[in-house]
Amino acid sequence: MSLVQKLQNKLSNGTQDASPAQPQEKLKAFIAVRTSPVGALQPPPPPFSPPETLTL
Repeated sequence: MSLVQKLQNKLSNGTQDASPAQPQEKLKAFIAVRTSPVGALQPPPPPFSPPETLTL
């Protein structure tokens, strides 16, 4: 299981934890996953897309 999957499971199972994380902590973890190089949940842009199209 990857680190991303572990974090996703921790976020989705937060209500089942003995000491569930506060909403702000969940948000911080979510942002950390989204902004980390290996944890970007969105697929990378197609290799043939020029950089200019990504800013539209």
